[in-house]
Amino acid sequence: MAHVTTTTTTTILFFFIAAALASSLSALAPAPAPAPDTGSGFASPVPGTFIGLAFILTALAHFRN
Repeated sequence: MAHVTTTTTTTILFFFIAAALASSLSALAPAPAPAPDTGSGFASPVPGTFIGLAFILTALAHFRN
């Protein structure tokens, strides 16, 4: 078995403790929540023109039958 000195053990332990502290301190500040869209009740990924055109074509198809 390899001989490990006290200095080596202490150095390795110090780096593990420093890494654990650094990772725990950086995780304490979460990102803020995004602000909601003001004034819009519904946010659609499709433009209103396409929705209106689809509604008009559907209404014409129903009236035709």
